[in-house]
Amino acid sequence: MFAIPEGVTLEEACLLEPLSVGMRAVALSGATAGQTVAVVGLGAIGQCVVQVLRAQGVTGIIAVDRSTMRLQRALESGASATVDGSNGNLTDELIALTHATVSPFQEASDVDVVIECAGAVGLLPAVLRATKAGGSVVFVGLFSRPVEIDINTVVQKELRLCGSFAYTVADVKNAFELIATGRVDMASLITHRRPLDELGAAFDDQLDGESSIKVVVGPGS
Repeated sequence: MFAIPEGVTLEEACLLEPLSVGMRAVALSGATAGQTVAVVGLGAIGQCVVQVLRAQGVTGIIAVDRSTMRLQRALESGASATVDGSNGNLTDELIALTHATVSPFQEASDVDVVIECAGAVGLLPAVLRATKAGGSVVFVGLFSRPVEIDINTVVQKELRLCGSFAYTVADVKNAFELIATGRVDMASLITHRRPLDELGAAFDDQLDGESSIKVVVGPGS
């Protein structure tokens, strides 16, 4: 149990969990200022990853999603570019935004780190192809079924694959500090507010990935 720091609103505290998940993912990624990071999936966790990266000085942030609203929100939060993930050519678009790099065997973009927050089975091959040789892929999103990967791509490009699950006590403390000091804007991620007697509608809102990021339910009407 954590006490909410002074100056942090209850609504901001509602985003503590996804922000803490984002803190851990960024820490495990090893992303640093000067690198280019692609964030795939811009729900609450992906949006928090974008904000954490920006707060830690990473300016080359490419946000990937199918929702125009979520892409725009990521730009407002500090992403430097966006890619519509529904176009089906993620690797080519990332190459166009950065530039092509060539390992001994495979072409890639100049993206150093990919943080996958969507659990998007269809994008997995493109994620591995797009990451530069010697780069890292951090998996945060849970996949709906077991998936296959092209291990030859991983081997030939010497990619580092890492899973990131939940968060530690230190991640929570660091997340609260970012909120309290104004280095992240959690209120901007709240797209819907519903009273308790509209709980069913709140779930419907949250399931609409085109128009929602985080839905807050509270007392009152």
